[in-house]
Amino acid sequence: MRIKSTHDIGALIRDRRLAHGWTLDDLAERTPMSRRWVANVEAGKSGVAVGPLLSLLAVLGVDLSAALSDTSAEFDLDSYLGNLRKETSED
Repeated sequence: MRIKSTHDIGALIRDRRLAHGWTLDDLAERTPMSRRWVANVEAGKSGVAVGPLLSLLAVLGVDLSAALSDTSAEFDLDSYLGNLRKETSED
């Protein structure tokens, strides 16, 4: 899967949150955003402001700079999540 939609971003955030073992409330407490806002992002709702979204990704330890530094490369969400699962299972 490639990040091509808000649903893809939501799936990435949800997977990363679950990898941390966090609930929606846990993640919301670590950010200035509400639980409802986080739930809407995970659900792939459109209209989410980019600034808060980037803050949320930072809290989760997701660095998109490598994916964005080469505009010819696509961010491979499946590979990213597979590597994340490996790292989490090794801890």
